[in-house]
Amino acid sequence: MRSLLKPALVFSLILGVCIFATAQVKLKKPDVIQKIDKTSLEVVIDEINKTDILYRKANDPKGPLYAMPKKEVRKIIWNNGDVEDITLAPVVSQQSVQPVLAKTEIAPASLLFWDKTGLFAGLRVGAGVGITATSNTTSLSSGSRFAYNVGATLGFRAKAIGVQVDALYTGASYTLRVPGTMQGVKSVNGQQNNLVIPVMATFYTKISKTRLGISAGGFASMQAGPGSTKITSSENKISNVKNCSTCTGEAIFGIVGGLSATVVERANHSIFIDARYYHSLGDNTGYKIAETGVKLNVGAIGAGVLFNLSR
Repeated sequence: MRSLLKPALVFSLILGVCIFATAQVKLKKPDVIQKIDKTSLEVVIDEINKTDILYRKANDPKGPLYAMPKKEVRKIIWNNGDVEDITLAPVVSQQSVQPVLAKTEIAPASLLFWDKTGLFAGLRVGAGVGITATSNTTSLSSGSRFAYNVGATLGFRAKAIGVQVDALYTGASYTLRVPGTMQGVKSVNGQQNNLVIPVMATFYTKISKTRLGISAGGFASMQAGPGSTKITSSENKISNVKNCSTCTGEAIFGIVGGLSATVVERANHSIFIDARYYHSLGDNTGYKIAETGVKLNVGAIGAGVLFNLSR
């Protein structure tokens, strides 16, 4: 009886150990691999190296070894509950997107002065020569004398075409012939101030970075004040007398043309230089000293600035 009991005890002990070991294997929790694509895989991880995670299937812990690239894995949840981050998923925030979008946006091109449509105003000043219009009189000498003008501009532009009206205070001088009966007189020069109102249309074209314009129009001129006459004697003594006090208010008409170049052009202002020629339609056939004004043709080079008045 005792001989049978001993083998039975040994068999029971071995069986118990096997059952316990089997239970331990079944109760052991697997490791969990969470991938970047949000799928999970229950495994038994064997090794992690620089590039791969080596594992076996949870239902076959003694089976073949598999490899998964670390770049595909977001994190590992170990069987003891510890979490190890492998590859962090990129976080895209609104703040990180906005600067990139701002760099790719194309800003609208800023329109320059003559590309816009609307009103403009400005100032100009010029200097040149006044040429006596055909006189057919023995009183006036031909030739040219110094002239100047200064004033303001108001106009409208659309698609590189501008129409403007100027108000220019113009000063010009002229020379009178000295009659043989005037003994002791060396020369006689007249000075005349006019208010000139030109109305012009200008057509602009851009060549390289410079905008060029050609202008044409008409003008009306009215003597502003009586003017003066300077008499120089043989001894170089100078005397001035008023001239033509009744000439103020008499209108003179003519045509005007010129060329211009825009040297600085921005969105709201433009700086230009130009050359103009004012040609009187009448002549001085009926000129009388101290009784009528002198009709002059004026050539002048000027400069000015224009300002945008429209939004």
